[in-house]
Amino acid sequence: MNMEQSDLKTFCNALHEKFSSQYDFDNLDNIIVRSLNCPQQSLDKRKIIGLDHCSIKNAGNYDDIANSCPMVQELDVSSNYFEDWSEIINITKCLRHLTCLNVSHNPLDRDTLLQHDHNLSTPQKSIHSLVINNTGIDFQSLLKLLDIYPSVAVLHFCINDISSIPGNLNKQYENVTTVSMAKNNIKTWADIRKIGKLFPNLVSLNISENLFKEIEYEKNSNDFCHLKNLNIMECPIDDWESIENLQHLPQLRELRIKGCPIYAKKSLTEKQQRCLTVARLPNITKLNGSNVEDEEREDAERLFIRFHMKGENKPTRYQDLIQTYGKLDELAEVNFDRSFIVDVLVKGDVESPFLYSLDCSQTVRSLYKELGTRLKLKKNKFNLVHFEQEEEENDSTYVGRKMKKSNVQRVTSYYVREGDSVQVIRLDLDID
Repeated sequence: MNMEQSDLKTFCNALHEKFSSQYDFDNLDNIIVRSLNCPQQSLDKRKIIGLDHCSIKNAGNYDDIANSCPMVQELDVSSNYFEDWSEIINITKCLRHLTCLNVSHNPLDRDTLLQHDHNLSTPQKSIHSLVINNTGIDFQSLLKLLDIYPSVAVLHFCINDISSIPGNLNKQYENVTTVSMAKNNIKTWADIRKIGKLFPNLVSLNISENLFKEIEYEKNSNDFCHLKNLNIMECPIDDWESIENLQHLPQLRELRIKGCPIYAKKSLTEKQQRCLTVARLPNITKLNGSNVEDEEREDAERLFIRFHMKGENKPTRYQDLIQTYGKLDELAEVNFDRSFIVDVLVKGDVESPFLYSLDCSQTVRSLYKELGTRLKLKKNKFNLVHFEQEEEENDSTYVGRKMKKSNVQRVTSYYVREGDSVQVIRLDLDID
């Protein structure tokens, strides 16, 4: 950040500059009315204060801070010029009701809390959410900060160039339930496990865009025993065993995973990625933000069996699913070749016709669900009719073929080809 010292401000100056009175009195003869379009909330009653990008470098007068905004609960001082943690800590000491603090994008990388006066360590128990992304904080200083703010439950420390976690961590922070440490440089799952030991009650963890390639399973480990939500998007995970190891996290229900090399090995489509992931993780109820329904799970698990039945080195999950479904007949259409994705025209009772990339390996009921979601229709409120392009062009009496809502029959059974169309017939429209 380049800024002339003369242009930098104190927290107090920026506070009054942004939230000055509705009326400015420059002398007894002149009253300047700023705005009467909407009443401004008095500064001393404000609960949320945003002072991001305000060129703030230090605190200013502490009594002024305490008296000016005594009711504030959420404070954003991100993207300023703070270089000293003591300035920020002393500001928060003035704000007794503060619960959420965002100091992201301040150049605090040359400061270390370990060198500060011990008086700064006096616990401030009101703060529950702490956001310190891109501050350059080292991990030991992060722990010192958690000692100062012992009630923190939600912690964000993304983009801080953290590459490893110290091994001699004897303390635990039991109040922390949500951690986001995306876009750091963590290289091993062993370091990720240390996060689980440090925060034993962790429920949600975002470790996307880190550098670990494997997810290891440690038998009899209690790490992440409460974890329900995990984000590992854009991590260089390159083996399916790592994905299967996630089933050993006993409470894991929601997973976000995209952009990993494992999916690029067979050039899998997004639909196929989802199918093979769902089949491997029996406890997942939400994947990449979308619910995993019982119907989708059964389709995915059956397809998983057929996909691996010819392979020599079958995954562990394969045997589990064989015990559930038995040996299935091989289906010729279960193939992950790109030829099973065709572009069709969706027409009929839609706002306007549109091209749609259709995965022919899915069940017909799955197609109904997909299109229903896009059209915001329940699948029992419409029918689909397949029209072959050649027949439609050459036969004026051709009426197409209704697609039955089958949980077993695949779209391939209708021989859908590139250029064909699918007509939507809504059942909830009044017909005159």
